[in-house]
Amino acid sequence: MKRIEKLVQNNYIFNEEIRNMQYSSADEKSLEALLVQFQSGNFSQKTKIYDLMSSNDRDIQKCAAVIGGLVGTNKEIECIFDNVEKWEDTEVQYFIAYSVYFLASNIGKFLFDMYDEWEETYVCSAIENSLSYYLGIEMDEEIGEAIQYYDEIKDSFDINKYYFNGELIDYDFVCYYVLEQARYSFYQKIEIGAFTEISILTIVSGLICPVNSHTIIDQESMVKLGNYLDKIKDMGLSEGEKYFWGHQIQ
Repeated sequence: MKRIEKLVQNNYIFNEEIRNMQYSSADEKSLEALLVQFQSGNFSQKTKIYDLMSSNDRDIQKCAAVIGGLVGTNKEIECIFDNVEKWEDTEVQYFIAYSVYFLASNIGKFLFDMYDEWEETYVCSAIENSLSYYLGIEMDEEIGEAIQYYDEIKDSFDINKYYFNGELIDYDFVCYYVLEQARYSFYQKIEIGAFTEISILTIVSGLICPVNSHTIIDQESMVKLGNYLDKIKDMGLSEGEKYFWGHQIQ
């Protein structure tokens, strides 16, 4: 199971490399087979990923929860959070760190509830990071101010849509942001950053980005990145919709 966990932790879970892995347990083989199906746009067996969250293997549980969140609807993600809240702190932190990529419209209430439970622990930093991307605010103020802001805007979230930075996910804008970061990296000779945005584009498109967040952009990588972003924009990904590997989640 460590092999799959390593793939997830390094964001290689979205890489073709997983197709060539060798697995030992029946649950690992099931998880890999489901991932391949999802990458091909076949979500008919989606419920099986949630069954794997009941595996006796904690690593299987964690990976199944993350993959389930990536291919889940808002309603399905609610069920995942209900299960995760019962886990130990290490597993909770792991899951919350990836919840940014679920783009769910309804996770605010779960994140704030979990914050109350895990306050004063290292899990809090992961929760604050996810809340920051969910609400589109800096989490450097008192948590009460974030709760107040959430209470003011929560009714504006459409349960059938998907969000990033407090607004409907706009993939063209995410592409624009990454390109702007690349230009800044090019002129300032610093790493591009934009780890979360690059990861989102990889997940939704199934196209592996030619640069990573540690890349210092030069002329060659700028051209490759521009071509990559053009391919994603040409896919016609709709604002407020969710995709996995180029296939819409419904």
